[in-house]
Amino acid sequence: MPDDIRAAAEFLASDADALRVFDAIEAGHGKASGWAIAKNVEIAPEAAARLLKTLKQTGAVDSTDAGLDGYYYLTSLGVRLRSEFGRMRVAV
Repeated sequence: MPDDIRAAAEFLASDADALRVFDAIEAGHGKASGWAIAKNVEIAPEAAARLLKTLKQTGAVDSTDAGLDGYYYLTSLGVRLRSEFGRMRVAV
């Protein structure tokens, strides 16, 4: 597994809320608004914004705007991560 995918997968594996946020974006066919993510995942807006920022820093997602006002979507790394991390979840 490439290092960029490994680092993002390890982050998702270590943070259940981050995984739920990533899954919410994936469930939205690879894109979702920040506010919708916070509502669907049922976490505080500040926590959602913080997790989205961290997911952007991993390179797994990007957005049209900062914070909850943006629409978040999976990057090519995020799509590869979805595949790799899905295999990791099945293996566990």
